[in-house]
Amino acid sequence: MADKSPAQVGGRRGANRPEREHRPICLDVGRSIVPSMGPAHRDRQAADVLTHLDGLRAAGIETTLTECSPGENAVLVAFTVKEKSRPGSTRERSVYQVLGLRDGLTVDISGYPSRTEAAEHAGLIASGQGRMRVDALVPILNVASLVESFVWFEKLGWPRKWDWSPDGGEPSFGAVGTGELEICLCRDGQGGRGPNGVWLTIWTAAGRILGCT
Repeated sequence: MADKSPAQVGGRRGANRPEREHRPICLDVGRSIVPSMGPAHRDRQAADVLTHLDGLRAAGIETTLTECSPGENAVLVAFTVKEKSRPGSTRERSVYQVLGLRDGLTVDISGYPSRTEAAEHAGLIASGQGRMRVDALVPILNVASLVESFVWFEKLGWPRKWDWSPDGGEPSFGAVGTGELEICLCRDGQGGRGPNGVWLTIWTAAGRILGCT
C-alpha cells in the first residue's frame, strides 16, 4: 500500500487507503484544497494537506471528525475544531466540507458555512430541502418605559411604528423600526433586564453602531 497516493479516498480504492489518510482534513471554510488536475499534481497537493494538518496540530488546534456521509460522487465530512482564542479559553466551531470524487479519487475539497449547504452540494438532499424560509426575525426587549424608549430609539433613527395599551393609558407594548426591520418593546413583561438582559447589536454598512441590553 506504500505506493498509493494520500488522495485515494472513497470508492473501491479507498477501502485499502493508508492509515495516515484517517487524519481529518480541516482547513478554512471555502478554501479549495485539491482542484481538478493530473495525478502527479494531486499527489503533491495531498502531501501539502498533510503538511498543513501537522502545522495545525503543532499550533494546538484540535479537530474531531463528527460525520462522514457518502453521496453518489461526493462525500460530506464534518468536524469540530477547537482552538485557543486567548489564554485560558478555547473557541469551538463546526466545519463542513465536501470531497468531490472521480474514479474513486478525491479531486477537490470545498468548504461550506452550514451542513445544509454542504449536503446540497454532496447530493445528499435536494436543493432547498431542509432550509427554513424566514421573512423576519423580531426581538422583544424588556423596558421600564415605552415612552422613554421611543425617544431613545428615535435618536438612532428608529421611530415608533405602533404601540398598544390595555386600558388606554401608558402603552405597555409597542415597536420601533427602520425600513423593513422592527424591534418590539415590552414594559416589565417579556424579555429580561439587568444581568438577565438580552444583548442586541445593530449593524450598518459602516459596521456595528449599537450594542445594548
